[in-house]
Amino acid sequence: MAAYPALAQVQLPTDANGQVQFQELVRLTDKTRSTKQVFTQSQAWAERYFKPTNEPEIQPDQEHGVLFVRGVYPIGEQFVRFTMLIEAKTGRYRATITDLIGENNGLLSPIQPASATVEEMQKAGGQAAKPEVVEAVAKEQADLYKALEAACRATLDNLKTALNS
Repeated sequence: MAAYPALAQVQLPTDANGQVQFQELVRLTDKTRSTKQVFTQSQAWAERYFKPTNEPEIQPDQEHGVLFVRGVYPIGEQFVRFTMLIEAKTGRYRATITDLIGENNGLLSPIQPASATVEEMQKAGGQAAKPEVVEAVAKEQADLYKALEAACRATLDNLKTALNS
């Protein structure tokens, strides 16, 4: 097997079951803000934040202080579908982004905890796979994972800023 140039594998955060998950528990500066206020502000944030780029599906459960958001991150030529759960409590909230699925030209693929290495892709492709094609695909996947991680972290940071202002 040919030697490949080093291409860093991108590791994404996971939950206890090994599924990709971005999660943040945030204590607000106003520790007395009611669950209802945190919930209402989270819903208003979601409607503002996600509307410019895509039409999210927002499902509020005010009784339990939970907001479900299903949306899409456009990343380059691809899209990554996700589910975001915001759980409001007095003076705090927990935001979780999960169920990440990549979509490229109609093909759906779950986002894995780590991008594939060139060696893994070469094994999967067998002898027919040209090394330069394998390297390009591995780099494209690593770039997607880096951009996805940045998008998820930016979403969580934006929510934190909005609810603490």
